[in-house]
Amino acid sequence: MVHKRDGLMPTQLNALRAKSIEHSPLYSQCYSLSSLDKVDDVLTAFGLQKYDILDSLLIGNNVQKNLSSDLEKHSSITPKIFITKNLDQYKSWIGRDDTGVEDTPWVLPTALWNDRKISVVNELTPEEVENVEKAGRVYIFGNSALVRSYREIIEFCNAPFEVAVYAARKVIIKPGGSLIVSGIPAILLFEELEIHSLGNLAIYTVCHAKIGTLQKIK
Repeated sequence: MVHKRDGLMPTQLNALRAKSIEHSPLYSQCYSLSSLDKVDDVLTAFGLQKYDILDSLLIGNNVQKNLSSDLEKHSSITPKIFITKNLDQYKSWIGRDDTGVEDTPWVLPTALWNDRKISVVNELTPEEVENVEKAGRVYIFGNSALVRSYREIIEFCNAPFEVAVYAARKVIIKPGGSLIVSGIPAILLFEELEIHSLGNLAIYTVCHAKIGTLQKIK
C-alpha cells in the first residue's frame, strides 16, 4: 500500500504488488468481472468524459504493452485516477458485492473492533494491526457485514484509497501479445476485448473489469 502520511501500517488494501495476483491462490477473489454495453453508459459514474475513452488499442504479435499508474511503465491508456476516503465507495469500485461471496477464503479477525479511538496508527497493538488487515480484506472482497465494526478504523489506517480507470471501445491482443495491468488497483472499461491464440491479459494488481463482449480467437 502507498501511504500518504507517517505512521501508517503496511497493509495490502490499495495494491497487492508482492507477486502476480494471476498466480496467487487468491487471484479469483481479487479480480472481478461484470458486463458492459457501452462505455458511454458509465461515464457519469466514473467521472469520465468522451475524450477519456480510447477508440482502439492494438497489441501486435509478440508485443507487450502496459496499463499502469506507474509513469515508468508508459501506459498505453492514460489512467484516470480517482481517490476516496470512503471504504464503501472503494469496495464498490474494486471489491465484490456482499451477496454471493460465502466461498471467499479470507480469514476473519479474532474479535470485533472494540471502538477504541487512536490518534496515530502506531498506537495499535500487533494483534490489532493483524485484525485490521484481515478485516480490510474481508470488507472489500468478502461480506463487509461480517466486519462492519472495523469500517472506521480501516478508513483511519488506510485512506485515501486510489483506483486507476482505463477506458477503451475496443482492445485487440494478437498472437503472442501481452497486455499487462499493474500499479494501483485498476478498473477496466472495455466495450470489446478480442484475445487471439497465445495472447495474454495479465493482471498484477487488484482489478475490476467491465467488458461488453469478449472474443477468444484460435
